Amino acid sequence: MTTTITPEELLLICSTLDLPECEMLYETLRDPVALSLLGEEGLRELFEKVSEKLSRQRAS
Repeated sequence: MTTTITPEELLLICSTLDLPECEMLYETLRDPVALSLLGEEGLRELFEKVSEKLSRQRAS
């Protein structure tokens, strides 16, 4: 199952949570240069970190 969120939804999530990684992910997605420098693998790793932290916060 895949969940798709818009950049606006991501910003809303980031603004309600204290997750620096979430802010970094949002800024990276908005910046084409940063996105290309990070690459697909780096973006996947960053997204996984954010997802993991979100899952932990939901569980608590």
